[in-house]
Amino acid sequence: MMPCFVVPVRGTDGSYTGFVLMPYAAALFQQNIAVPKTSRENLWTDVWVINSKGTLIYHPDTGTIGQNLYQGYFVTKHPELKDGLFYIIEHPAGSINYRAYDLAGTQVVEKTGVWQTISFGGQDLRVVTEQYPIPPQVYPYVEHAGPADQEEFVHKMYHYAKRVGMEKAVAEFNDPNGAFAGTGYDLFAYTMDGTELVSAKQVLLGANRLNYRDAYGIRPVNSMILRAEQGGGYVHYYRIVPYTENQAIHTSSYLRAVTEDWFVGASRVASAVPQTYTISQREAVTKTVRIIHGWVTDYGKETALSMIMDPAQNSVIGPARILAVTYNGTLLADTQYQDKIGEDIFYLTDRHGVSTIREGVMMAKQGGGYLYLEKSNPDGNTISLVYVEPMDGSWCVLSMIRLETYNVTADLL
Repeated sequence: MMPCFVVPVRGTDGSYTGFVLMPYAAALFQQNIAVPKTSRENLWTDVWVINSKGTLIYHPDTGTIGQNLYQGYFVTKHPELKDGLFYIIEHPAGSINYRAYDLAGTQVVEKTGVWQTISFGGQDLRVVTEQYPIPPQVYPYVEHAGPADQEEFVHKMYHYAKRVGMEKAVAEFNDPNGAFAGTGYDLFAYTMDGTELVSAKQVLLGANRLNYRDAYGIRPVNSMILRAEQGGGYVHYYRIVPYTENQAIHTSSYLRAVTEDWFVGASRVASAVPQTYTISQREAVTKTVRIIHGWVTDYGKETALSMIMDPAQNSVIGPARILAVTYNGTLLADTQYQDKIGEDIFYLTDRHGVSTIREGVMMAKQGGGYLYLEKSNPDGNTISLVYVEPMDGSWCVLSMIRLETYNVTADLL
């Protein structure tokens, strides 16, 4: 497998027309890097990459990628922590002990960092390996709030924000001793461009979190914005549990748009048991859509749609459910429910009244990506991972695979 830098290409009207891809050898990121060796189990190691101008190219917290440490939130919010990081940026190689936030973003810890510089794509990249003792976890990764009052609580946030305005509401929501504190929910608020206004951790307030990705690579903040543009509703995501191997917590967020410029919400744990996630689940849905994209290119739209519906192709496209949908919601193909072909399926919603198919089409218009589908079943609610990709300017293909079934009325106390 070879990692790549990928950038979407859009026309003058903003429509998606393709992408530019530049692969690179991952071994370059590991050559000549002095990784600290230890047998102590309470130490954690992170690797991150920053260019010589201070822009983060890679970081375990994907929401910080693209941020510049010389500018914006970091310098203004945390000037006391800048010296060690600035030293790394300004020197091509070395080692240093410095203070910075831990991976969970809740505590300042003492870190040891070593780094080398590689030249790639006309940039000097500092590849940094840092190590530090794992601190006691103070952030409530397993909250004790149940689902019953989540919507009511967010409605209170919404009406308060409407009454007092953004500035006062944001201050109150961020106050650990305020009227909205101590509920067990994680409060949040974002602008429609992804800038974080309210957070339980408050480390990155004022930073743009649009690029933050969960365990399966989905951008929850982007999903929240799409939901807010429809007035509000639920967004699911799998929050990576720090200092674990492939463990994530299924998190359910409810939000409401206060104005066309920002929204408020609250999150809770939907499933009390952490899930083990693997990249193979993402690869399964992605591979299927790419195969169908090849059919469209080689044989044309109509033949490709016939091949999707042909049981003889099941061994090729795998176990994922496949849907082909026009941008106005008409179902063109479905490997599971063929009786609905030709119907408008935007009306199909989950238990919260959300049309995931509509959101999938919205994402296809942005160039494609991943999202979650929630569906009610007799044995509980299922969450499926969905990948969508545009076929041309009028239709798209969605591939989905089930991740888990959970009981929405389970007592998490």
